[in-house]
Amino acid sequence: MPGPAPKPSALKELGPRPHRKKTDKKEPIPDTGIPRCPHWMDGIAKYAFKELGITLDGMKVLTLADKKALELLCDAYSEYRRARAFILENGTHYESRTQAGGILFKKYPHVDIASNAWRRCADMLKQFGLTPSARTGVDVVKEPEKDPLAEFMAKGKKLEAVK
Repeated sequence: MPGPAPKPSALKELGPRPHRKKTDKKEPIPDTGIPRCPHWMDGIAKYAFKELGITLDGMKVLTLADKKALELLCDAYSEYRRARAFILENGTHYESRTQAGGILFKKYPHVDIASNAWRRCADMLKQFGLTPSARTGVDVVKEPEKDPLAEFMAKGKKLEAVK
């Protein structure tokens, strides 16, 4: 097996001991921001696209080049939700009569659809670092809180220098 997929530089920089991580100097750096939501998506997928876009942008890992990957994630999520709603309403199996008059219990196709969509969704969530295990190596460094008194004093020094 070739091993895990390489992490994007944006995730490497957030990880523990970023000075030890080698970043790929040749890696293209696309523009950051939330891509435009495609018009063809259904309501569930559009909502997920907007919600995940905000979350990923806040994590500083989303670029405009990630639009198609985010589309795939949201489309799989929508497919999962629709199949899951059918299963919750109708159950996982239905009765069918054989030619001999016996009863067979058959699985609805929605069960396999939900399972497949869940798997694709889980894989894409990992790609974006949106699962707990995908974030284990990510250590976000928060900016220290600003001291209002220190800011006020710094402004006072600037004013004295102007005189």
